[in-house]
Amino acid sequence: MTRLGIFVTICLCLSLLAGCGGGSQANPSSNALANNPGPTSTGAGNGSTSGTGHSTTTIVSGNKPRVLLGNSYQFTSSYSDAMWEVNRVPGGNDLFGTISSTGLYTAPAVVPLGPVVTIIARSHADNSATSWFADVGALTGAHFAYVSSASDNSIQIFTADEKTGSLQAKSIVSVGPGKAPAALALSANGNFLYSLNRGTNDISIYSINSATGDLTNAGTVAVPTGPYAMVFSVGGDYAYVSCDGASTIEAYSVNLSTGALTPLSAGSYVAGGGRVRSLAISYDGGFLYAANPDANQIIALAILTDGSLSPIPGSPFTSQPGLSSIVLSKGDYAYDNQQLFAGTTNGIEVYDRDPATGALTYQPAGTQQTSGKSPLLFQNTSDGLLIGVNPQNGGGFSYAFDYLAPANPSAHLSPGGPTVTTGISPVAGGWLWNTSGTNWVYVLNGTASASSTTGSLGVYPVDYSTGMVGPTTVIPTSLDSPAGFVVTP
Repeated sequence: MTRLGIFVTICLCLSLLAGCGGGSQANPSSNALANNPGPTSTGAGNGSTSGTGHSTTTIVSGNKPRVLLGNSYQFTSSYSDAMWEVNRVPGGNDLFGTISSTGLYTAPAVVPLGPVVTIIARSHADNSATSWFADVGALTGAHFAYVSSASDNSIQIFTADEKTGSLQAKSIVSVGPGKAPAALALSANGNFLYSLNRGTNDISIYSINSATGDLTNAGTVAVPTGPYAMVFSVGGDYAYVSCDGASTIEAYSVNLSTGALTPLSAGSYVAGGGRVRSLAISYDGGFLYAANPDANQIIALAILTDGSLSPIPGSPFTSQPGLSSIVLSKGDYAYDNQQLFAGTTNGIEVYDRDPATGALTYQPAGTQQTSGKSPLLFQNTSDGLLIGVNPQNGGGFSYAFDYLAPANPSAHLSPGGPTVTTGISPVAGGWLWNTSGTNWVYVLNGTASASSTTGSLGVYPVDYSTGMVGPTTVIPTSLDSPAGFVVTP
């Protein structure tokens, strides 16, 4: 049996046991962490059954419906006494979408942090269950990718094909002279693109045409020196921007109708020194983490109900030198083993994360040195993979979140496959969920080759069994030294 098949069988059995009261949950808000289709999202099982005793789960493979924000999709179960759940939350909730007693799923108003949700029909009689996966999408039948270049002061638009992973260059939008757009971010409802402009210390806001992907200027907001990264709260109504020149994390309320950003009067965080850069939000929406490479620190902040930020006890936590990026795992099906992964000079460093308090505990035995020095990490959470690139020497890699027989027990990781080739100076990445087959990872290369100034995008098929492989194709960009990349859900 493959690693995937073993994981599906045992983890879903654990899921059922937890549903029977077989385990306790210390933090009620961590129900949000049930959004972890993880390794099972590839449709493993092909309709097969797994379980022990009277607890049996059938995993339905094949097409995975794409349900647009606010829209509904009817699921049908053979159980006459079915109890319906979304991400193991009975009846669902506002974050993941709701489901009626008859199986009518309604997507939420904003895309969840993990946009692939698990729908479960559970028999009241014997607790057996059938599960499906649904992709919560923001745009009608279309996906678009956006690439920014600071040197060209421009954003290039591509159409993305989820079935083949291919990207078709569409148009280029000028952000403005001297803007130097670096990072890009998408609003939680997929309607707005944000360009973090390091040349003018502001953020350009663009509305996205859902049919064409075209951008229309929707305003600009000034920010402190050096906007670097931007993330959104689980509800999409707050945004957080790290500014490495000012050593701050700025907090904003988000108007989901207009895309406008309004600074919170008292909610930002001042680090007091060092460049605050990479950001990551926990999947229950309760905590924000930030990397401060100059101080060798990871900052941990509680996100309060009004969107403001408050340091947790013990923050900042000491990191290893060369801190380049941070990402969070969702943990296993019992909500345990939640971790923060950090790219450092040593490779990938691992911290256990307490979901109730947000506190971090360094696990030196979890270090993954094969990733190279100070790798840039990004998650492909719906496939249960940690993915990253080596900006110094090139190359991409993947590790599987493995909670059963991990090669590295302290990290709960196993190799996701051999290292793949990239272009020169890979700088960013993203992923695209395919509702009917192979999923895709994109790696943005700063330059396509040693003799080129323009960049490229590598397209890699990915799943939990094989990790990231390829690339199947490399698509040139028209921009010099591209740095920012996003793809719409």
